[in-house]
Amino acid sequence: NNLTFTQNRFTFDQDNKTKESWIVPITYKTDTGESSTFLLDSKKKTFTAPKFFNYININSNQSSFFITSYCDELLSRLFIPVLHKRLSAVDRLALLRDLHYNLLAQNIDPVQVLKFLEAYIDETEYIVWVEIASIFSTLRKIVKGTKSFEKFESYVRDLINPTFDRLGYNKITNESNLDVLLRGMILSISSLYNLPKV
Repeated sequence: NNLTFTQNRFTFDQDNKTKESWIVPITYKTDTGESSTFLLDSKKKTFTAPKFFNYININSNQSSFFITSYCDELLSRLFIPVLHKRLSAVDRLALLRDLHYNLLAQNIDPVQVLKFLEAYIDETEYIVWVEIASIFSTLRKIVKGTKSFEKFESYVRDLINPTFDRLGYNKITNESNLDVLLRGMILSISSLYNLPKV
């Protein structure tokens, strides 16, 4: 099997596409532990895919400066690794940032973003939640004033509820400073989206 990579200049202006290309070092890692780096030195290039992988994480550990836009199949394969935290917090955050940038640039369907966010239902890292909250804000602007707004509010409540139950209202003995910050964020989101417990 092969993997095909293409590159385009990232822009929020869909009418400002260019034919420029760069030499981009791309590092990937698979669930089998295989890791490799190669150069994407043209607009489009096809490589031999790693053997026997369930998922492939492009730009693992954020080793290069670019935004990844996965095809539907490769993105869906990352759902379970994120859900079970088989990817590092850095890579879980990076996936969200890439999705968010693609959402802002209208390169991805908001429904697809909502489906993938469900992989973060048991997320514990504050820095990852910062990006989740930012995506909520973007999606809220998209659906506000539409028939989908109430469904979106319900969706957010369902997604944050496990973290709210874990942290509660009050500080827990010996908890980390990041959990203290996360509690404040979750309470704020809970209030905004009318979580009944708040």
